[in-house]
Amino acid sequence: MKRPRILYICDLNLRNGGAQRITFDTLECLSRYFNFVIYTDSDIPDDSLKLLNKLNIPYIIDHSLNEDTITHVIHDYNIDSLLIQWENIRWLTLAASLTSKLSIRSIALVHELPYIHTPTSKFIKNFKALVLLKLFKDYLKGNLYGIKTLHAILNVGKAVKKMTTLICVGDASRYYYKRYLGVDCTRIMPGVTIPGEKLMRSNGYYNTFSYDVIFMSARHEPEKGIFDVVKIVKEMMRRDLRVAIMGKFLFRNVESKFYSLLRKYHLKDDFEVLGFVAESAKYSVLRRSKVFLYPSSKDVFSISLAEALAMGTPVVVHDLPFTRMYNIGGVYKVKYKDIKGMAQKVREIIELSEKYPDKYLALRKQVSEYVRKTFTLERTCSELREVIDKALRE
Repeated sequence: MKRPRILYICDLNLRNGGAQRITFDTLECLSRYFNFVIYTDSDIPDDSLKLLNKLNIPYIIDHSLNEDTITHVIHDYNIDSLLIQWENIRWLTLAASLTSKLSIRSIALVHELPYIHTPTSKFIKNFKALVLLKLFKDYLKGNLYGIKTLHAILNVGKAVKKMTTLICVGDASRYYYKRYLGVDCTRIMPGVTIPGEKLMRSNGYYNTFSYDVIFMSARHEPEKGIFDVVKIVKEMMRRDLRVAIMGKFLFRNVESKFYSLLRKYHLKDDFEVLGFVAESAKYSVLRRSKVFLYPSSKDVFSISLAEALAMGTPVVVHDLPFTRMYNIGGVYKVKYKDIKGMAQKVREIIELSEKYPDKYLALRKQVSEYVRKTFTLERTCSELREVIDKALRE
């Protein structure tokens, strides 16, 4: 039977976040059922190039993301459907246009809402109103958009509704799309890559610690909680804490403010900024940390959070849609913006590890086993394949 040909519009730079990681981790599995052609507007790193060559998947790099070029690619490769990796505004509006002009299927994998991400306002629930509000805030910050980009932002809601199939990554994603855009989508359970059981059983895995607190995000942004981490540690009033920060700063002003806060609160000696680290080193840091502190408000499924739990590290998070999928001990949810409450919970977990090490180690094993059984890549790939297959048959 002839396998469907899919033009996968995506970014394969793993440093850019969770959507890229899910694509990388599921591509080999999905390529057994579909013939992919990769279309990207950014350079492809060596690790992703190696995977594409291994799977014999052709790729096109087009920095201009030109509609005419994509149209030629669709005809040249006899493409049956478009697959959009995440809610990139340019990709969605482009796919919507091609769907209308060529009557081609368009399948979009969505995570956060386009442009406005994961709203936390209690008062404004209208998507377009939130878009206009953010545009105004961006204008005040000096972020000015060209006519073409502005038009795409204002019409991205319509573009989403033109997709043949929407696939939401996790329950929180489905909540946001239904609540703010009035569209339903098929939910798939996300999965994560984690070290094998041999490492879990290695000597000192659960009880050898280098850090009290760990924070990790692919991109350090205010919405991910990078500033709140400093404020929470300051609120804890302990001078002997060892805090590790993993990930990269995208913007110089965010990095400057972070270090300014460390100086302001006299915490520079308490923090170790590790930057972007290799996979093996990342897991090592997570497993050697007592608490994963993640005061993010911009997530629908956090791979960082799932990886920390897989390593047995208890987490402290805000009580938001993306954390409500975890109904287990070891995931401590605190009211949104409650800095004191988060500081208190982190303090309690560290004290548990010091005063009742047996209970603490049992907790670590419990959360690790739960995540390893629940968030598997095999399940993600199976669900994703079924949804794509169904979309292509409709």
